[in-house]
Amino acid sequence: MFCYRFDVLGDPVISREHGWIGPYIRGDRHTIDAGKVGVYEGAYNTLYDSYSIPCRAWIWLNGLKYHGG
Repeated sequence: MFCYRFDVLGDPVISREHGWIGPYIRGDRHTIDAGKVGVYEGAYNTLYDSYSIPCRAWIWLNGLKYHGG
């Protein structure tokens, strides 16, 4: 299900409040493309919270550090 909801081969997404939060959500309109990274501008990141374990693993596998809440 994680691979269906997220673009696991895409660029990482960062939140201003939480740091790196995971890959792009497919079909999401709250993420702004800023080059090689996406910036999450949504008020709530509940999908990232729901998939926190796979998102943390994805961030680690991409050599980034998880700061999420």
